[in-house]
Amino acid sequence: MNRSSYFYPLIFTSALLTLAAQPGVAAMTTITGVQLNPTDRGLELLFDTRGGDASNIFTVSQGNTLRADITRAQLALPNGDRFTQANPAPGISQITVIPLDANSVRVTIDGTTQAPRGEILSQPDRVVLAVHNDAQAAPAPTPVPEQIATVPGPA
Repeated sequence: MNRSSYFYPLIFTSALLTLAAQPGVAAMTTITGVQLNPTDRGLELLFDTRGGDASNIFTVSQGNTLRADITRAQLALPNGDRFTQANPAPGISQITVIPLDANSVRVTIDGTTQAPRGEILSQPDRVVLAVHNDAQAAPAPTPVPEQIATVPGPA
């Protein structure tokens, strides 16, 4: 038996492992438009998209600001590389959409007295960030009964 025939299975297996270890290449989402839609609880921020998916959206609140980072996304707006709107709804002082880096977009929503709450909704060719700035809609505390029944333990 030829000595090189021992190496063929090893080389083939190594090539398969290398191919299997390659990360999947996710399609880039292009944000082609930003629109504001006022609602009774705040507003909806509508992102028109093309290609890819915007499934990786991360939100964080800090102080009076809600930030949403959209990964695997790029801005291609018809009027420039950013979107800004001052005082778009009661309780919201400003909304800004800018490129964070070559593959991410940052949405910043500044509240006047508190950080707005955001809910992400995906639709075909559109991502919607529903923004609520309603302090009165905070969850009510759970009522505690005046008498609490206890379960006796084992005797």
